[in-house]
Amino acid sequence: MRNIYLVDDDDAVRASLHSLLSLQPDLAVRSFRSGDVFLEDARALDAGVLLLDFHMPGMNGIEVLNALGESDPGKFATVILTGEGNVGLAVQAMKAGALDFIEKPYEAEALIGIIDAAFSRLEHDSASAAQIEQEAAHRSVGIVGLGIVGRTCDRRHRHDRFALTGIAQRCIRRCCRRRRPRRAFRSLR
Repeated sequence: MRNIYLVDDDDAVRASLHSLLSLQPDLAVRSFRSGDVFLEDARALDAGVLLLDFHMPGMNGIEVLNALGESDPGKFATVILTGEGNVGLAVQAMKAGALDFIEKPYEAEALIGIIDAAFSRLEHDSASAAQIEQEAAHRSVGIVGLGIVGRTCDRRHRHDRFALTGIAQRCIRRCCRRRRPRRAFRSLR
């Protein structure tokens, strides 16, 4: 189930978007009356696409987007919706991390296409983050393994003894070739 969050102060717009998006399969739609209310619940929410109105009482859309960037970066793929858009506002939204900027009224097909693109971006970003975490975990295992091999390796022992650690043979050989560090102080005689 994919999550989509609507943040708009206009009840009619929220109801219209909710009914339009509820017709889409595999979408869980949740609405919020203001950016402040959304931010109160944001940490407890699952990742998803955020349709965020710009002009709202309290925090405007850019301020909400900036707050999300500080607390939960990458958790929400955000699309800014506004009735009064201009180029400066669009640039400001993109700099704050919005994926797209749509003026009201909008075409339903165009909005659905943008939402699908936002979900694709969110999935790509989460897959990239998972890959980075996996690579970091492998690097840390390798570093720990090299430390163990470096302490236990003796030139007289065969290198294949350490093959079970999962560390590349050349790393083991390089570690075993290192000489003991020189003494920091020489005795004065």
